[in-house]
Amino acid sequence: TQNIPEIQLSSSLSLLERAEKLSSHYFKSSEMRGLAVGVIDGSKVDMFFFGDGGDESIVLNEQSYFQIGSVSKLYNALLALKLSYEKQIELDAPLTAPFPKKKYRFWYEKNKFSPKLSESILHLSGLPRLPLNLKGTDDQPYGNYTLSNLYAGLRNVHLDSEPGSKFLYSNWGATLAGQHISLVMKRSYDDLITNELLKPFGMNDSFSSDISPQKLVWGFQGKIRKDPWKLGLFLPAGGIASNLRDQLIFLNHAIKARSDEDHWLFQSFEIQKVINSHNAIAFGWLVRGPEQERIYWHNGGTGSFSSFLGLKGSKGIVILSNTSNVPVTELGFKILE
Repeated sequence: TQNIPEIQLSSSLSLLERAEKLSSHYFKSSEMRGLAVGVIDGSKVDMFFFGDGGDESIVLNEQSYFQIGSVSKLYNALLALKLSYEKQIELDAPLTAPFPKKKYRFWYEKNKFSPKLSESILHLSGLPRLPLNLKGTDDQPYGNYTLSNLYAGLRNVHLDSEPGSKFLYSNWGATLAGQHISLVMKRSYDDLITNELLKPFGMNDSFSSDISPQKLVWGFQGKIRKDPWKLGLFLPAGGIASNLRDQLIFLNHAIKARSDEDHWLFQSFEIQKVINSHNAIAFGWLVRGPEQERIYWHNGGTGSFSSFLGLKGSKGIVILSNTSNVPVTELGFKILE
């Protein structure tokens, strides 16, 4: 990530003005090829675009498609929360309960404890970040991983901590949680995330990036164009493609749900585990800051895209870039703080 020089801004600026000035500064000071920023401030919404979609002829707008990487984990968690609210799945079920035990000998049967589905979603399972038998390439780290690999990877794994005790960010945990939900519901994960979560929110432009990679703007690593990652089974951990329009639609739902205790989405803001004095986790959201100043957020990155989603009170921000390892998270916090 690049170091961005400090910029002095007037304290009288509105959130929208602040967002535009900071976004412009970060775009000019970093290697971003393109940058799309959406801001919600109460009833006001604005969008800003810088750079392009990989070629001067590819103009960025609210419908330009980006991989959102690990922001997909937030939607994975919300899918589980909604299905649990509808009593279709059990969040307290053992993570591997629906997996085919006859074919594979599972480590959890040899251990005294087994992670729950919820612990796998919340990065409290003790599972390592990635399975040891993941043998991808730098350009495609996930795409060749099969269902047999997924189950085989569980045979010899050692949990890094007792389930529920410690926050350990895990792409594998999110992926196994998605597989659990798919098996219990007897439907493909792509079908579930699309038709049970994204479309009901009105997010009709969000989809598995493996299905239509040609819809994406061109992605970059520095100045080098890179093909988008294929996520395969890791769809729940990072495989959604979306645009500014859909992400703002979701943020609007989320902001409204914060004051609606009857909405299932309200439950996603409850703190599940305090990590340290500055950070905690809610159901799918990462949380930063003291109670009155809490920012609920998630970020994401693939080999050629970066993303950030955050909200604080009635303010929300979405940042999408078609360049990997650029400081969109730092920018998001700067705008909201």
